[in-house]
Amino acid sequence: MGNTIFISIASFIDTDLRNTILSCINQAKHPENITFGIILQYNNEEGTNETCIDDLINRYNIRIKKYWFEESKGGCWARNQVTTLYQNEDYVLQLDAHIRMIKNWDVLLVREYLELKENNNKPLLSYLSPSFFRKEELGLDYDFKHIDDPYIINVPTIKSITGDYWPMFGGYEDEAHTNRKPNNVSLLYAGFVFTQGSWLLEVKNDPEHYYTGEEFALSIRSFTHGYNIYIPSQIMSWHLSRPNHIHHFKVLDGNKNHIKAMEQLYKLIFGGDLGEYGLGTERTLQQYEEFAKINIKERRI
Repeated sequence: MGNTIFISIASFIDTDLRNTILSCINQAKHPENITFGIILQYNNEEGTNETCIDDLINRYNIRIKKYWFEESKGGCWARNQVTTLYQNEDYVLQLDAHIRMIKNWDVLLVREYLELKENNNKPLLSYLSPSFFRKEELGLDYDFKHIDDPYIINVPTIKSITGDYWPMFGGYEDEAHTNRKPNNVSLLYAGFVFTQGSWLLEVKNDPEHYYTGEEFALSIRSFTHGYNIYIPSQIMSWHLSRPNHIHHFKVLDGNKNHIKAMEQLYKLIFGGDLGEYGLGTERTLQQYEEFAKINIKERRI
């Protein structure tokens, strides 16, 4: 296995996409091994228009598809589109479009993956990146959470299961010290996923999912396809905290998309024909429930 990494980014009218790309490149030890697959959902504003990263496309290994933002059907649809840009790179790193990476992140992630692979056929590293802030007028990033103790990480903890069968799980309040070891968990965060490249095709994002319940569905599907989810031993990235972040559902009416997504999640749990977006065959939903210590249908923890 080589060390090529495909970075999957779905960007929806995001002014920070350029900074995210440059952080991935500048903080990597081997930037020559990195290829980006980007779905650019653009408007006509400066910094988020159709040509906003064209100069980077000419300088780096970037494959891209561009869509006027009103053509977009949401984040899962966009991440599904990314798979058409994947060309059998060894690893995939699925990221949000507003991320900063730690120094030598590529070496650290590959090393941790290979160590886990000694005892796990399909390790998958995923976590909620801690926050940082940015003064856009100064071009200054600051206040990187836990930068002085990068072993404090969110541990996803299911608190309850809603009437639509997706879990409420804690965010930054559920943090713990990793003891410098990756920890096996039951939930992934879609804004940071690192694993073997074939995951993109094996557990392809359901384009009819939308936002709520997305990560739960991906976690179940990854688990039943044989993947073991781990939070990394240390912080690998930070996530931009900003009150004015533009979500698809804040710009366009996503109510129909949400209803359809809940129907998809229901089929995943109770049984229904989802085609390639259904459960895997390596483990069962019941095995996932036993591992996560939940009963989804009865909404019990």
